[in-house]
Formats: sequence, C-alpha cells, structure tokens
Amino acid sequence: MASTLAQQLQHIATKSANTVSAEKQKAVYSVSLLYPPAHAARQDIDTIYFIALEGFQELVELDPVFSKFEKGIFSRSSIGVDRFIQTKQQNEGLDKNIEEFLGLVGPRLLLKGALKALEWLVRRFRIHEQNTTVLILTFLPYHGHPVFTRVMSIIPPKSLPITLSFLSPHLQPPSCLPRVIIIKSLTTHPGFFNLLTSYVLSALSRRHLHHALISFYIAVTAEALNRMCTLSTYRKNPQDIVIKVMPVLIEGLKAKRVPEFQIGCYMIITVLVAKLPLESTFLDSLMSAVVQGWSKESISPALACVALLAQERKSEKPLPIEVVKGLSSIEGLGQMLVGIGQKYRSDELAAGLAIGILRQRCALTLGEVKLVERILLDVSLPISRRRDVFLEFLKVVAKIDFDDEEVRTAVADFLVGLAEGTHGAHHVGKILQDLMQAEGFDIEALELRLQSVIKPSTVAIEAPIEDLAKFEKGEKQDLKTTFKGILTSIPQSSTESSFLTPYTSQLFPQLSRAFLCATMFTSDSEMQQLFSLPLFAKKKVNDPFTLSFLIKIWTSKTTPVLARAAALAKANQIIKSSITSHIRVDYQALLPYILIALADQSKKVRAEACNVMLSLNSSLNYVETSRKKDKSTPTEIWGFDNLFGASTNETAMAKWMESTEARKVVAGLGIIGVLEEVVVDKTVVHRTVSHSMGRHGEGMKNSLKSVAMAFLSSHVLGVSDLSIKLELLRLINVITSGAASKAKPTAELVKQWVAVDDYNILVEKCAQENIDITDFEKNIANAIGKADKSQGVELLVSIINGEFGIHPNQIGGMRKIACLRLQEIWDPLKAEVKTYAAQTLLDIGVTKDEEADIVGEAMDVLKKISIPMEVFERWLQEILVSLKNWTAKLGHGLISTSEQGQPKQKRTKAGDSSGTHHNESEINDVVDRLTVVLELLEPREVGEKEVDLLKVGFGVLGEVMNVAGEIGVSVGYLLQLILGILANIVNFIKTSKDPQRRLNDSIRADLLVNCIRSTQSPQVQNRALLLVAALADVAPEVVLHSVMPIFTFMGANVLRQDDEYSAYVIEQTVERVIPPLVESLHKQTKAPSGVDVIRGVAELLSSFATAYKHIPVHRRSRLFIKLTDTLGAGEFLFVIVSMLAERYLNIEQLGDLRSHVKEQEIVTFCKGIVGAFKEEIQLLSVVSYLNIVTDVLNPQPKGISKCIFDIKDGTTDISITMAQKLLWMLAAVLDTGKLRAQVIRKLQESDMDSQRLRTHFLNALETVLAIGNQYSNTRLQSAIGAVLENLLSLLTTPEFVKVIESLITESQFRQSALATFKDRVVSEPRTDSASRNAILNLIPKIASLLRSENASNELKADVLSCISAVTARHGKREPGIIFGLTETVVGDGALRNADDGLRVMALVCLADMTGCLGGRILPVVPKTVPFSLELLEKGGKGMNSTRLIHNAVFAFLEALVSIIPSFMASYLQKIMKGAWATTVQVEGDESGEESDEEEVATISLTQSLRTSLLDTIAQKMDVKSVMNAMAATWNNAIEIGYPAAREHLATVKSLLSTANKSQIQKMTPLLTSFFLQAFDLRKQVYEKKTGVNIDEEELEEIEELSLRTALQMVLKLNDTIFKPMFVKFSDWAADDYRDSEEEGDKDAMVQRSITFYSWLNMLSENLKSLITDYYSFVLTPSIALLTTVLSTKGTPSPHTLKTYIIIIQSLTTSFSSDSRDFWTAHTHFSQISTPLLAQLTNAHLSPSLLTPVLTKAIVELASACSSTEDQLKTINASVLKHMRSETAEVRMAAVKTEMALYSKLGDEWLPMLPETVPYIAELLEDDDEDIERETQRLIKKVEEFLGEGELEAMLT
Repeated sequence: MASTLAQQLQHIATKSANTVSAEKQKAVYSVSLLYPPAHAARQDIDTIYFIALEGFQELVELDPVFSKFEKGIFSRSSIGVDRFIQTKQQNEGLDKNIEEFLGLVGPRLLLKGALKALEWLVRRFRIHEQNTTVLILTFLPYHGHPVFTRVMSIIPPKSLPITLSFLSPHLQPPSCLPRVIIIKSLTTHPGFFNLLTSYVLSALSRRHLHHALISFYIAVTAEALNRMCTLSTYRKNPQDIVIKVMPVLIEGLKAKRVPEFQIGCYMIITVLVAKLPLESTFLDSLMSAVVQGWSKESISPALACVALLAQERKSEKPLPIEVVKGLSSIEGLGQMLVGIGQKYRSDELAAGLAIGILRQRCALTLGEVKLVERILLDVSLPISRRRDVFLEFLKVVAKIDFDDEEVRTAVADFLVGLAEGTHGAHHVGKILQDLMQAEGFDIEALELRLQSVIKPSTVAIEAPIEDLAKFEKGEKQDLKTTFKGILTSIPQSSTESSFLTPYTSQLFPQLSRAFLCATMFTSDSEMQQLFSLPLFAKKKVNDPFTLSFLIKIWTSKTTPVLARAAALAKANQIIKSSITSHIRVDYQALLPYILIALADQSKKVRAEACNVMLSLNSSLNYVETSRKKDKSTPTEIWGFDNLFGASTNETAMAKWMESTEARKVVAGLGIIGVLEEVVVDKTVVHRTVSHSMGRHGEGMKNSLKSVAMAFLSSHVLGVSDLSIKLELLRLINVITSGAASKAKPTAELVKQWVAVDDYNILVEKCAQENIDITDFEKNIANAIGKADKSQGVELLVSIINGEFGIHPNQIGGMRKIACLRLQEIWDPLKAEVKTYAAQTLLDIGVTKDEEADIVGEAMDVLKKISIPMEVFERWLQEILVSLKNWTAKLGHGLISTSEQGQPKQKRTKAGDSSGTHHNESEINDVVDRLTVVLELLEPREVGEKEVDLLKVGFGVLGEVMNVAGEIGVSVGYLLQLILGILANIVNFIKTSKDPQRRLNDSIRADLLVNCIRSTQSPQVQNRALLLVAALADVAPEVVLHSVMPIFTFMGANVLRQDDEYSAYVIEQTVERVIPPLVESLHKQTKAPSGVDVIRGVAELLSSFATAYKHIPVHRRSRLFIKLTDTLGAGEFLFVIVSMLAERYLNIEQLGDLRSHVKEQEIVTFCKGIVGAFKEEIQLLSVVSYLNIVTDVLNPQPKGISKCIFDIKDGTTDISITMAQKLLWMLAAVLDTGKLRAQVIRKLQESDMDSQRLRTHFLNALETVLAIGNQYSNTRLQSAIGAVLENLLSLLTTPEFVKVIESLITESQFRQSALATFKDRVVSEPRTDSASRNAILNLIPKIASLLRSENASNELKADVLSCISAVTARHGKREPGIIFGLTETVVGDGALRNADDGLRVMALVCLADMTGCLGGRILPVVPKTVPFSLELLEKGGKGMNSTRLIHNAVFAFLEALVSIIPSFMASYLQKIMKGAWATTVQVEGDESGEESDEEEVATISLTQSLRTSLLDTIAQKMDVKSVMNAMAATWNNAIEIGYPAAREHLATVKSLLSTANKSQIQKMTPLLTSFFLQAFDLRKQVYEKKTGVNIDEEELEEIEELSLRTALQMVLKLNDTIFKPMFVKFSDWAADDYRDSEEEGDKDAMVQRSITFYSWLNMLSENLKSLITDYYSFVLTPSIALLTTVLSTKGTPSPHTLKTYIIIIQSLTTSFSSDSRDFWTAHTHFSQISTPLLAQLTNAHLSPSLLTPVLTKAIVELASACSSTEDQLKTINASVLKHMRSETAEVRMAAVKTEMALYSKLGDEWLPMLPETVPYIAELLEDDDEDIERETQRLIKKVEEFLGEGELEAMLT
C-alpha cells in the first residue's frame, strides 16, 4: 500500500495551502538563499520571519521608503499568506508588491540585510518559482558575484522561462555567469534582449534604476549591438537593430533625473552611428532627442554625442531647429565646442550650428554673434565649411537691420579685425577676402551698413605671394611710397625669357609684389607704370616674358582674386593691342592657361577669362585672315622658341598647331558659345571640353582632336609649375573617349613623374605649392585611360611591382594609386592585355623574394579585378601538370587510405625519395600558386564558362590528395578551397538544362569518399559533404553507392561538431542525399510493407542512433526531426524511436518505474520528435511500433525487428527486456497533452481523416490488448498497463467511459483503467453534459468494486481515488448520485476495512463528499464520526499509517465542522482529547519505515492539519461551547505533555482573538476558572503532581504563552469586569503564600507569586498607566514579599530569588509607566519607598543579579517623583546611608545607584549634591579598590552636569 499511501498524502496536500507530501515538503523547506538545504529544512516559519524582519528593519533604517512594505509582505499576517489558495487578483497584487520591493532592493543586494529580507520572499512566497524572471533580472547585474550563484542554486529548471533558457547550464551545478554568455545571448536571442530592455524601462518608469543596473545594461547592450552589426543577418537589415534599441533611446534620452542612464544611451548611439549606415533624417531625430532631454550633469557627454551625429550626417540640410535652439541656450557653448574639438571631430556640429543660428534669425543677438565669431576663429573647421559659415554670415549681415547698437559694433569689429589681421587668424581673414571677392559682395554697402571701413591691410597687399610672412603684423606704410619703392628696385633688364621654365625665377617675387600693389589703386596709371618699365616694354611681341608672368599670376591659387582678375585683364589688353596694331601673332599657347582661368573658383576671374578667350579667338581669326591676304609675311607664334625656357628639352618637345588648326580648335571646343554659363558655373569648362573632345563631339574631326590633345599634353609635360600641371591634368583627364583620349602621351606623363631621381624633391615642391601629392598622383594615374594600349597598363603593373623604387611603399603612395587605377580601367581592356596583367600580378603575388607590401598590393588588385575564366583554366592546367609531374617523381599515384595515415617520411621510403629534399621548394611554389589561384576563384560568381573547370577541378583535387603528405598542414585549406569551388559549380549546373549529362563525365565520387574518410579536418569534411549533397540533387546515381560509408563517417565525426556551419552541413546532407536514396530503394523493392526499404537504410539510421549521445544537446532535436521528415515520418518515425529506446532507455530501477522513465532525457527527446508530426502520423507510427514489439516477442523474429535490432532467435529473456523498453518508451510518448487534444478534436469530426485516425487507434488498442493477454504474468504487465492507460486517454470522454466500463469487468487491466479514469476526470479542463453524465453513470459501477470480495486492496484504493475525483469535479451537479455512494464508502470495503490505507482513502473521500453534499451529509455523521474518533485514539499499525490516519481524520472533521458546526458540538471534547493525543511523537517500528527527513515532513503535516482543524473550530463553532471544551480538556493536555499544552493554549488564544468583547465578557467566570488552572501549572510542576507531564524547562514557554493568552482576554474586558477578576487572582496568589508560609516551605509558597507578578509585569508593559492603579490591591502583599522572601539566612534559593526579582521588575515597570501620579502620592510613596530602598542591603546576596534590578527600580521611582523635592531627598538619604554600609557589595550598589540617578535625572538631581559630597569623599578612601574606582566614575558623571573639575574642587 506504499503507493496508495503516497497518493493519499498527496491528495491531502491539495486540500490545504500548507500541506504537501513529505518529499515535496522537504524540497520546499530546503530551498534557501542563505542556508544550506539541511539547515533550512529544520527552520520553522516563525524563525524565518524574524530573521527576515531583522534584515528588513536594516533596510528601513537605510531608506525609509521600504517602510511601505511593513504592513504588506513583511507584516506578521504575511506568515499566513498562501499564494496557492489566493484568488488571481490577490496574487496579482502580491506580485506587484514583490516586483516593487525587488526593484527597490536592487542596489543593496550585496548587503546582508537585503539577503535576509529576500530570504522571506523565497521561503514564504516562492519567488524563485513564481517570480523567477524578475528575480533573475534583479540579480543579473551581479552575475559575477558569488551571490548570483546562490540565486542560481534555488531556481528550479522548470520555472526558467524560455527567454532565459541560456541560464540552464548554470543551474546545476550553480555557477556565476560569464559576461560573454550574456552578450552572446543578447546578440542571438531577441526574446532575451527585449526582456532585459523591458525590465530596464520598467525600472526607469518606477524610478528603480541604480548604478549597478545601469552600468551592466549599457555595457552588455553596447557590446551586443556591436556584435549584431557584424552578423550577416543584421547587415542585410540594419533597421532591425535600430528597432530593437529605439524604446530604450526614446525613454532614456528623456530621463533627466537619471543622467547616468542618459550618458549610457549616448554610448549606445555612438555604437549605432559607428557601425550602421543611418539615414540623415534618423540622425536628426536622434540629435533632437538628445538636445531636448539632456540635463546639467549629462550636457558634456551629450554634446560629444551630438557632435558625432552631426559628423555622420550626409545631408546638406541645416541642423534641425530644435537642435539649434537647444544648443544656443547653453552658457559657455563656444568654449565647450573648442574643448570637444580637441578630443573629437566637431566641425560639422559647429558649422551646422552657426549656419542654423544665422538662417533662423531675422535679427542677431550679441550672444549669437559672439558664438559664431568663436566658432569661426577658434573651432577647427575645414576650409570649405568655414567658407559656408562665412557666406551665411555675410548674407545675414547684408540684409538684417541692426536695431541693437552693440550687435552692430560687434559684427563690425569682427569683420574689420579679420580684414586687418588683428585677430591673429590670417588664414581666416584670407578666406573672408577671397569669399567677398568671389561672390561679388558690395563692400561699400557693407561698410555703410556697419558704419566701418573693411579694407585689407597694407601689409597683406604689399607682401609678395611667397613672402607675406616676412612682414610684421601691424606694419603700415603709404601705398604710393611703397609702390614707387618697389618699381625702383626692379632691374631694367633680365636674362629670363619666361616664367614657365623649370628653373626658379629670381625676378618673379619683385614683379609679383609690384603687381599686387598696383592692383590696389583705383586708377590704371600704376599698372601702366609697371608695364612701361624697360623690362616689359622692350620685349618682342612673341616674347613670352610678359604674358608668362601674367599666366603665373592668374594660375596661382595663392594670388588674391583681384590680382588674378587684373592679370587676365592685362593679358586681354595685350592681345587686343596686337590686333589693333595689326601685328600677326599666334597666341595659341595661351589656350591651356585660359582654360584653367575659366575653371577658377572666383566668378570675377572667370569673367575676365571669358574676355581673354574672346580676344584669343579674335586674334586667331585675325591671323588667319591676314595670312590669306599677306602670305609673304610670316606669322609670329608666341613663345615658340622659349615658352618653357630657351634651349630646354621642354620647349623642344612642345607640340604646336597650325594657326588654322588652332582657330578651329578654339571654335570646336564650344566654349565661346557658353561663356555666360562659364561665368556662373566653374564646372562648365570641363564638361564642355569633355564633350567636344570626346567621341560624340561634333565640332572637330578626330584628327583635329588628336592634334589638340597632343598640344594640351605637351603643355602638361612642359610646364614645371605643379599647380598649373595639376589643373591641366584635370582638364585632359575629363576626356575619356574618342580619338583624343587615345592621343594622350600617357606613358610620357607617368614616366616623367615616377622617373625622377629624388622623390623627396617632388614631396617638398608639392608642400611648397600647397598641393596634395596624393591628389596629384591620382591625376597622373588617371591619364592612363580605359582605351589605352598595353603600354599604360604595363606602366601601372611596373609601378605595382616596385620597378620605380623611389616611391615609398605605403598607402597613399603611387603604388596604391596604380592599383586603384588598374581596377578602374580593367573591364574595357582587351583580353590579351588582361592576360598579361593578371599573369604578371600573379607572378608578383607568389614570388617569395618580393617585399611583403608589393605582394600585398598585387594580391589586392587580383582580388578586385575580374580575371577572364580562360586565364583561370590555363593556370589550373599548368598547376595540374606540375602536380602530376611531382606525383610521378614521388613514384605513386592516388594515395591509399592506409598510406594517408602514415607520416610523410615513412611513405617516401616506398618511392624514389632521392630528390625529395632538393625539390621540396618546387612543390611549395606550386602549392602557393595553387592556393592563390583558388582563393581568387572561390568568391567568383559561377557562370557558363566556369562549368568547364569542373573536370580540371576534380583532377587537381586528386593530385592534391596524392601529394597531401608533402604539402603538410596547409593541405586542409587547399582541399576546402577546391571543394568549395566544385560545389559552387555543381550548384550552378543544377539550374541548367540536362545537368546530369554535363556532370557524369566529370565527377569522381571515389575522390570525395576518400577525401571525407581520410582527412582529419572538420572543415574539409563539411565542404566535401556539401559537395556530395549538391551532387545528389543533380546526379544521385553517381553518389548512391557511396552513401553508407559517408553516413557511417558522419556518425563518428561530423555529427559531434558543435558549430553552426557543421549543423548546416549535416542538414543539407540529410535533406539532399537521403531522398534519392529512399526513392532508389522504393524502386528496387516490391514488398508493400517497406521492410526492404527499412533494411536498406538501417545502417544509416543506426549511425545516427549511435551518435545520439555525442550530438550537441541543442542540435539533437532539430537534426532527428529533419532526418525523420526527410525519410518520411509515416515510414520511419517508429523505427527511429524504437532504435533510440532500445539503446538508451534505462529500466533498471526499483520502485516507481513509470516516474523513472519519465525523468529520462531520451524520453523527453523522443516525445519532442514524435510531437513534431501530425496526429495521424503519430497514431500510424504507434501501430507500426507495436508491430515491432510483437515481432520482438516472437521466438523467431521475421519482421522489421530483425533488421534494426541485434537479436537472436529463442532469446526470451533478452526479448522481454527489449520489449519492456519499447513499451515504456511508447507509454511515455503517448503521455502528452498536445497529442491528446489533437486526437480528441479530430475524432469529434466526421471526415475521412477522422475515420483513418479511429482505425489506427483501434488497431493499436487491439494490439496492446493482445500483447497483454498473451504476456499477462510477465514483467511486461506494468508497461502494457501504462501504454493502455495513455492510449485510452486519447479518446473522447463518452467513448473513453465505454472502454473503461468494459475493462473494469474481470480484466487484468482494471487497476490501470481506474488510474486512467481518475487522471482523465482530474485533468480534463472542460466537460460537456454528455461527458459528465457518462462519468456520473459509471461511478456507481466503479464503487461496486468496494463490495467485491475478490477485489484487492490496491484496486479498492483506486476506486476510492476515482470516487474522490468524480465527487470533487462533478459531485455538485448530481449530489444524489454522490450521496448514494456514502454507504459503500462507510462500509466494510472501505472505512471499516482492516487496511489502514483504505481507511485513509475512505476518510479523504468522505471529506470530499462532505464538501460536495453540504448539509446532506448529516445522516452519515453518526456512522462515521465516532469511528473516526476511535481511529484518532488508536492510530494505525505503524508510525506512517498512524500519522496518515490522523491526517485523514483531521481533514474529515474539519470538513464537517465547516459544513455543520452546530451538529459537532457534542463531539467537541472528544475531538479535543483526540487532537491533544496526536501531539505525542509516535515511535517508529524497527524496520525504519521513514527517514529522518520524511519524518520531519510528516510530523509537520500532521501539526498543520491539526492546527487547521482547531482554527476552524474556533472560527465556526460557538465560542462558549469551545471554551468549555478547552477548560474541560486542560488537564488532558498537560497530562499528555508540552506539545499538547502548547497547542491547547494557542487554540485558546486564537479563540479569544476571534471572539468579540461581548462574548468574552459573558464568559468571565469560565475564563477566570480556566486561567486559574493554567496559572497554577508552575506550582503543579514544582510539586511534581501526577497527571502533569511537563518538566521545568518546558514550563517557561507554557507559562509565557498562558500569560499572553490571558493578556488577550484582558484587552477585551472593561475595568468593571476585570477589577474583581484581578483581585481574585491576587488573592489566589497571596492565599497560597500565606498557606505555604504557615507550613514553612518558602519555595512552594512563591510559585503562584512568580506567575502572578510575571503577569502583572506583562500587564504593566502593555497597558501602561491603565494598570498602575491596580497596585493598590497588591501593594501590601508585595511589600510583605519583598521584606520576607529573602530574609532567611544563607544563600537564597532560585525560586525565592526569581520571585524577588520579578516583584521588583513589576514595580519598576509600574514606576516607569506612571502617568497618573499614583506613586507620587504621599501614601503610596511612603508605603513603598522605605521597604524598596532598604532592599539595597540585600545586594550582597547576588550582586550580579540584584544590583542592576534594584538600581533600575530606585531610579525609576525617583524619576516618577522628580517633581517633589522632599521625596527625592528621602531617596537620596536612604541611598547615602547605604554608602556607609559595612558590606562592600552594598556600598558598591549604593554608588552605582547614585550614578544611575545622575544619568537619568541629570540637573534635577544636582540639588542632592551637597548632601552627597561627604559620602563621596569617604568613598574615595574606601578600602575596596573597585568601590574607589566606581566612585571616580561617579565624580566624572556628576561633573558632566556640574562642570569639569567642580566636584574635584569641592572634595579638595
């Protein structure tokens, strides 16, 4: 009956919130956050509560906000809260309080007090089970602290939500959580990310955020987001990351009260911006949110965040208005921007802010002007952005009205300071000047508006371009004087012929200075003076001196705009003068430089250049016209002999056009027609030239275009000035098509640059001319066009190869630029050019002698260009030949499997190894080349051309495997590359027409199998398997013969891998290889049963089943489901489950085998696999599975079992064990609620599917019953019963009831059927009327089994369980049926049966019936209650049985008392006696029926049920009746012993607490009588009376409880009623004292006095002054006791000493609580003071005990009388008197009393000092050193109030 009793215990546990089984109770009580399980299990609920209360009070002291929980989850009443019986609304409220508390305690979790408080939530409210998520999240910030391990140790795995499933490995054994695990889970588990985010937002809204949580969350979130940005999933959809984190940013940026969290949000934003391409609109929104939400504490990091956001904006739009307004409102923003700019880039923020301020204002404030000024001067801005700000500033200044004089003055001072250079930022002033000139600002109007003069400083004008720095700041000279001085210094002649020569001009600085100065005059006279100098005037018309000087002026970017425009104007004048003077001069050489001016930044310069262009056109037309008229006169060509210097190579190499050609080129360029557009837009020139000179240009013939290109290119080559050369390069580089592009002298251009002797000269020259050398080199490389012949490409390759060694090998050098250019022009190149370039680059990439950077550049180009497939094929063929030659040298072909495992040295002995070492470098070179080629080929997208590589690829694969030993460790990488390429090709072929024909000739399956089996690299194995899978899709017959070795290998190797890629490989292999295999087997077999098919894949399935234990746990389920689905679940699901069951199910267990099976991992796994398929497949598989069981049990198996199991004929025992395993697995698989719901729902339908399902079910049921009938007396019986039970649960209730009815009629399955019936009744959530009626109609038939003589007790126990279940579930619907069952339950078959277990079950059943029937149960009471009370007295046959009977009787009686309390009054005393009797510990039998832990749990359960019954009696029944019963059974209780007496008093206390005042007042005599009995217990124990089974140690607790119970009574009485009662109690104590005094036994006489005065002391403590007046009744006997109880000689006894102390303590309490001046009354004071003060003489009897008590009493008396000086003097005189006692202990007590009086009364006691001083003086001379020291302390105490040294002075 052990199982039946266990069921009973569990059933009783469900009836009470505090009752659970012994095993469960052990688990419940042993779960603790602070204590080990063994220690925790021994603690009671009160102990736990008080520990928690201590910790809670510590928290309240730290933060008063915790006090709101004082009346809730930490109140005394919370001890009785049971969340398992509360309503849903109550539990929701409880959860809210718990979550609120956890949020508040989060920052204090490392404090001991916090853990103590949390201990209460764990032990009482089970938060580790019911509030698991919030508990874990609360502790998660401390994941690395040992306290987190404690939390993990108490979390039950089943309570762990799926979002926190990653914590499972850290539960058992409990461990701290590595940070990397959290980050990985946040990255890969969206549910956990959302959960943590929601928790943090909830904490934010509740103001529960704290430093630990914020720092933890921000850190892990930032790192998780960083990882997400690297995942391919999120790279494709970056908005998913933004969506994840947006809720936090929205709320966090607004959290001004939590600046730390705001700063954390800025960190998250930084990660997002740095890692994701975000749209400008989103960045603007983020900036607005940051600015609108920042606080004073977070403003600095917020600015850094806004700066980053602004820097990432790609939009040209200004900053949002909200951002501009928010930033403008910050004090000291300018300084903050400067500071931020020193750490981060903030130029976009600063510029955007300045522009935003300027654009949104129609008037500027002084602060805004200062801010913009600070940004322009001090913040680091690029030139372009500084120009933008200046432009906006000038526009605003030009249009606003300056109403504020301070603002106007500030703006004027700023602009004037920049113009004069007084701000110290010359580069800023230069930008301003250039901008004003370029944009054509009216300076005069601006000056008028600002009322200031804005003119450049003289110094700036006077200084030549190169020597501006030589002039001191602030130097001022007269402009005309300066100009004259400059002219005077210019020489009259010079040998220099041109300023475009490669040599440095000594004359140019002076001339340029003069020219700059001349441009500052408003008249032209100064300019005429300059060019009238002999140096200019004496030059010939074709001499390039003057115009080359002007060219250098207008092409220099460092020359002011006015000077550049003036130079063009002067050139225009010169050209025009030659026409007017009829001088025939061809100025074609000016064309390149005019084109440069036409593309100038300044509009003014471009306008002047347009004039020059017109003049040039006119000049060329004039030359052409005049030449036709006068052919004899030669035409002068300007600069023909010495443009780039006389006799220089540059001049000699210059290309010239015929004048006619020059005129046509100028006209054909088309610029003349778009000059107006040129003035407006500087880019028009390049666009026009590109079109005109390009393929589609119509203005010139191709031959003329070529001539023009040659002409322009010669100037690029000839000119030495790098800035001019750069502009000309940009001009010719825009020409990318047509004949002109082919005419570029690209080789000469590139060679001219790279062939210099010293590259540093070029670097220095670029630096001097302020040219970016990288930009210059890019333009040189861009000269090599896409249509270029091989010469240009060869140059690029040579540069990459480092043949021009003068260039530094670094990024940004010419090599890098050559690489980029080669990539840009690659596609249009001819095939032979590509082949040459690719081959050369490959040779560079694999040459070991080359420098590492050269190899890297070459490889980088190869990876980025599109190499023709023909090149790859040629490379692979060459490598294949090399490998074959090497194989031949080694002397072997394809390496066998046995040889593959041998080391290289051993294998080479078999062949010719003589040249191995000599030729080792040769094979290494081949391998390196092959590696590079494969790396280049792998990422290519496969097309038709790549298909041709398949055959050579397999050839290379075979040869690589042949020489694998020679290659070494790198062979794995090579094989991966080859296999990956082959797989890509095969995947492409799948999409083509007739793929099988294209594959058959190329595939070598033997190579793949050998590769898979021989290599040790998992990566190679995975690649090979993917290739096999791909081949299986296209040509399955090619690989089918190799399938089994492959899957055998997978089972031993690949399936054990735990990486994502291996999992993908396995899935692909299963998905692609298995279907064709199964299809092939179906074609080969003709058997309809599919046995041959299963036989064909048995080895495959066996390999998977064998590998089950080694497959990573988190991948098993998905893999086996995929395998089953691919094979066909209808055909193979049962085979897979049976294989797993046979291998891994463990049934070697004693006891409850069903529970043991359910708990096994393999069972859970199989249930998951089966549950993944539809219900029809599951039932079909059940039928097939049962057929396997039948075949296994067959002495000669012939079916599927012979294929899948290793069984032999005739092995019966092995077959039974195997069948047992299979049946237990099937029972577990069928035991799922999901399958039950699916089948029931389907069977209720009437379609074909439901018919098939019903057929499958009937077939399964028939098979189970057949097996059961055939093997009824074997080990299979319990397993068959479990299968039948779970199978029946799949039926609808009416059908289920019919089957059950047939099974309970003389069937060996009756017990299983009844268990199934009960479980169905209990678990079915909803029951319709038909089902309910079927159940109720069946229950009488089931109950009839109780009357059957043949029914076993186990069967009857199941019957009673069924009756209880039906009664509880459906009894109230049909109470008549239930009442009809009572007779059967009460009869001999159940309640009156001799079996204790059946009695227990019957009582539980009756308790259920009582709850169901209500008052209808009354006729059953006389038949059951007396018998139940007899059982309560007798108990059972053993300790366990006795306790179970007690528990059941208590439950039954409690139900009766609750339903019919008035009818239970007659049984009340018997119930009480029986209850007290059960408090006795029943001794266990010798067999050790229970363990210690089980015994503790069972005793606790009995106590809980008994307490519940007594509480119900106190609440439901008449108070007086109950009290009468309590009074009548008091003697029974104390006779039984301490537990009974304690429970008796606890029940009385509960009764008095629930009764009202009226009820208690009516019971005064009864209560008086009862408490006199209870108070007399001390005397009875002392006298050792018979019938009292309580020792002295237990007495104290019982007396304390009785006193508190009496106090409970007093609280509900009035003075009129209580006073007589009090007098009676006092007389009761005094009479006993007198009676005993006469007999002479003083210990006996004081027993009642001890109890009485203890009660009086308790009354004084609780009622204070309300009870003080009652001392008038006891004062006389109290004084008598004080004066007599210790008057005897010798040492006092403990009893008399205790009496003495308790009397004084009661008086002390009364003195301290006297608020009615009771003791200050003369009568009472005089009556008590003398005897009390005289007690100091008794101090010597026990100084350690009596001195503190007496001292406190005297002090409290003095405090109560502090307002009456006479009384104080009386007290003082008496104390002083004792200072002269002969006894040292008395003197010491007097000194301590005096000191205590000063401590308590302070200044009020000082008037007693004069009388005290002589006594103190005497005591200072006392013989006892202790007294002398104590007197010194007394002096110090007095001086605290009198003054330091005052008393010492008196004493001296």
